[in-house]
Amino acid sequence: MKIDVHDVMAVARMLTLLDPVNMNLQADVNKDNKIGCAEFNFILQRLAGQREAEPDTTQVTCATQSAIAVMDQTIEQVKSLNTVMDLIGLMDESLASVSNVNELKAAIENAADPCVTHDFSLISQAYTIDMTSCNNISGAVTLKPTYTDNNIGYTIDYDNVVVPTKNGGTCTINGTTAAAVSFTNGTISFIYQPSNLTVCGNSVNGTLAVTYNTTTQATTVSVETQTVTVYCGETADIKTDLVLTYAGADSNVIVNGNIESIITLEDGKQIHTTSLDNVEIDTSCGIPVGGEATVDGILIDFSNTTCQNPTATAYIDGTPVPVDLS
Repeated sequence: MKIDVHDVMAVARMLTLLDPVNMNLQADVNKDNKIGCAEFNFILQRLAGQREAEPDTTQVTCATQSAIAVMDQTIEQVKSLNTVMDLIGLMDESLASVSNVNELKAAIENAADPCVTHDFSLISQAYTIDMTSCNNISGAVTLKPTYTDNNIGYTIDYDNVVVPTKNGGTCTINGTTAAAVSFTNGTISFIYQPSNLTVCGNSVNGTLAVTYNTTTQATTVSVETQTVTVYCGETADIKTDLVLTYAGADSNVIVNGNIESIITLEDGKQIHTTSLDNVEIDTSCGIPVGGEATVDGILIDFSNTTCQNPTATAYIDGTPVPVDLS
């Protein structure tokens, strides 16, 4: 975008109220929806050669979009796993008092959604729950329980479990995970440790720790996982160390933590890092609408981003530039 003395004169006339002019808000450099002193100083600096032309945002846009995709994927994985646990009755406080297989069988049959069917094997001491009669959710889960003080542990096998996601999509869960469950004063804690688990099309390795308040539905999830997915158009190894918090199944999600993406190319490896500071994801569109991220050392501000206006502000060498998230 060309900037010349006419821009200085236009802003000066507007600031002094000598001559009302129509200003283009695309020239709003600090994203406060105003044309004012910040823009006046920016133009003067550009004309004096103290500011370079607007930098290329191709790489930071790609990296930011990819980091958002990783966050969205992680949120879908966590919510899909929790949806299944809730449907089959494992997030019910009544399970806190069970101490043997027979008590667990009775508690699950009472707590599970009426759409599921149950089959308990005395030989294997495993419990199979079929969800093919449930609306929008299908597949089966097999539980093999163990007991310790105040804790129930499970080996959970998912067999083509399909869960609906936002915008009419689905998430398929297959494979095995160990899950430790504990109950404390109305709070349920799950710790998943997958051994061969695929969720929403991606293998999941690592640890997911979920804390769920049965009264408020407030949920906190700590995610330390490794997976393989696409990052900036290339296949990448993704390491996440994230904390997700949300108040209910359909509420926005606050994300803190770090994402590291390693892309292996013929001439070496590219490593991208993203740090997230109270990034608020609007789950209706999957776009950040609050908070900040630092992507490969560049600050990205989402404070003025909305689903209707999916544009963030990147600060490259001190210059604010728009980043298209659509």
